[in-house]
Amino acid sequence: MLRRESDLHERCALAPGSRTVQSGLMPHDAQPTDWHNAVSFATFAFYEPANASERWGGGFSGDGSSIEVLGTVGGDEVLVRTSRSRRDWSDDFQLRAAFMELMWPFVMEDLVDVNLPYSVTFESDDRVLTVGGESHAFTGVHIKGDQRWVGMAELGGVIIKIATTSEEPLTLRICTDPAALPDHQAAPT
Repeated sequence: MLRRESDLHERCALAPGSRTVQSGLMPHDAQPTDWHNAVSFATFAFYEPANASERWGGGFSGDGSSIEVLGTVGGDEVLVRTSRSRRDWSDDFQLRAAFMELMWPFVMEDLVDVNLPYSVTFESDDRVLTVGGESHAFTGVHIKGDQRWVGMAELGGVIIKIATTSEEPLTLRICTDPAALPDHQAAPT
């Protein structure tokens, strides 16, 4: 248990001459405030939609453990979030996270009529996507009657999560040119 603020800074010290956290949580004042800086903290390769007509940086975690790249595929937005694998995230927890990812746009963005009682049916929707030229199974889910899909797969020590309404075949690749991507504030409209 941390007893004083200096304990946090000791546990979160940056390695000399680097931007990598040695252990513990990253101090708030060391966390990146924009996508490109967050990318510099990522210690893993992250993915992007390879068949996107446009791409841009999206959300990120302050410690670089989760990076999003978005793109437009077939006129629809595709979000690709790559995160370090976490042993404490059970399959059940990840499925619940997918439910949350689906519910927000379904209820808030799509502005469906809400009459009580209100029920939603989640349906399994596993898909095979091409990642780096190879086929990989993604465990997926969608809300019955809604086009939005969320799928997840664990590959090479990372979890790849996709959220989209696109019905086009999705192809992913490792993002090799993050500096060339505009951040989410500059996303195409």
